[in-house]
Amino acid sequence: MRILLTTPAYYPSSFGGVKNYVTTLSRELAHAGHEVTVYTSNSDNFKKNLNIKGEHHIEGVKVIYFKNYFPKKYWHTPEVIPQIIRDRKKFDIIYLNNNFSYMNFFVFLVAMIYRIPILFAAHGSLTIRFRNHFMKWIYNSLITRSILKYSSKLIALNSEEEKQYLAIGADEGKIEEIPLGIALDEFTSPPACPDFRERYNISKDETVLLFIGRIHFIKGIEYAVKAVRKLVDQGQHIRFLIAGPDFGQMESLKELVSELDLEKQIMFTGPVYGHDKVQLFYNSDIFILPSISDMFPTVVLEAGFCGLPLILSEGVLLSERIKQDAAIVVPLESEIIAATIKRLIQNHEERKYLGNQAKLIVTKYYSSNAICREILAACESILYKKTQSLQRS
Repeated sequence: MRILLTTPAYYPSSFGGVKNYVTTLSRELAHAGHEVTVYTSNSDNFKKNLNIKGEHHIEGVKVIYFKNYFPKKYWHTPEVIPQIIRDRKKFDIIYLNNNFSYMNFFVFLVAMIYRIPILFAAHGSLTIRFRNHFMKWIYNSLITRSILKYSSKLIALNSEEEKQYLAIGADEGKIEEIPLGIALDEFTSPPACPDFRERYNISKDETVLLFIGRIHFIKGIEYAVKAVRKLVDQGQHIRFLIAGPDFGQMESLKELVSELDLEKQIMFTGPVYGHDKVQLFYNSDIFILPSISDMFPTVVLEAGFCGLPLILSEGVLLSERIKQDAAIVVPLESEIIAATIKRLIQNHEERKYLGNQAKLIVTKYYSSNAICREILAACESILYKKTQSLQRS
């Protein structure tokens, strides 16, 4: 099968989420013997681009990076237009990832004109709840509705995203729920790091609380910071490691840490990748994600597979099996977050139970290999129906 995937960003971009999903999925598809091409921007974050462009071959995948022009956060890549016109006969199916993307709009137009079937996944980007409401409403009304109408299948990450598709006018019969997955082999064997606590100047009696993700207002990190202040006031020995690239909130968070006199308890590690990221998971005690809104953050799967107990806000919209059986879900209130962290600090057995449950669930349901099979089944179903339709005509 010849498959084109689009994505706002691709390795080695600082973005997580969709970037990680498409990077991992495209590799799995290529390893399964399919001819895989990725169209992406050269965006590193919302402010700057990577110094990379053109065609590259990465782990069996042909990746074409297009220059990301202003406005950067909507991945305006006009150079994709002549590329998709040239390539239009090279693909059996196109998998569009993410909404609010000029790249997807251009590719969709060519696909519609030349009747190339489309699989579409919004990855939590259908909502107009945060910022630029009117512009997003216009885009959804004029462009997204057209893409949803033409697409053969719509991939929803969970039941909440199914509702979002329906609210914007999608055909319920097209929607299929397929979650995200992670490459388990990347997190199976932690590299030895006997000096981890020494490296981060963490004493033996300190509990390590970990956040990994974009330093962005939507992640709600300030709620965890305020919770740490309450725990320190209660005599708890805790170290909070905040790891990830700055997406606009680093300065205000550092000011908050200074105001609360938490410079000794809170450390910003910067972006972490590969072995460094795995080290953080295996050497921490509790993982926290206090997001205001998050459709299906794969970092939770990574932390869970590494055996960490999970504290998640109500805004983290994962599958119910994780939220019910392998995590503690809390409202965005620093006092409740602090009480929950304290509870886990004092209850080693509960921490161990939650961590074991998380590892079992992620292993069984959320491996990238299993998700790849589901995506392939969806693609094969689309192409089969297309063949049947052509034969009847």
